[in-house]
Amino acid sequence: MSTHAAITLQTGEKEYKQIYCHFDGMINGVGEKLFKFYTTYEQIKNLIELGDMSFLNSTIETSYFYNRDRKDDFKQVAPEVYNINIMPDWAYYNYLFQDGEWFVQSINNSDFSPLKEHFKSCKKD
Repeated sequence: MSTHAAITLQTGEKEYKQIYCHFDGMINGVGEKLFKFYTTYEQIKNLIELGDMSFLNSTIETSYFYNRDRKDDFKQVAPEVYNINIMPDWAYYNYLFQDGEWFVQSINNSDFSPLKEHFKSCKKD
């Protein structure tokens, strides 16, 4: 079974770009990879610009994107742009990069919490 996740980047005061990730959206999957390997605005911007994805790995090059790797029409998988941060109805988790920090929201808790709280004993590589 797949656990869908949204990966969201705040790109302006009232602008958010969001993509879909199909597999391993749990905190110990996508959440851990984002926390450990995607730590700068530029890295996350580059990730988001590739659009929706099947799965996230520790690098953009080894992650699998629907347009880049499967050749889906980019219009169908392009990042969504919103003026508010939303929790999509298809997502179990929404990961938000804002002000240099990752936050997470889950289907069971609409409040955002710092992702680092889930990895207090985990060191970044």
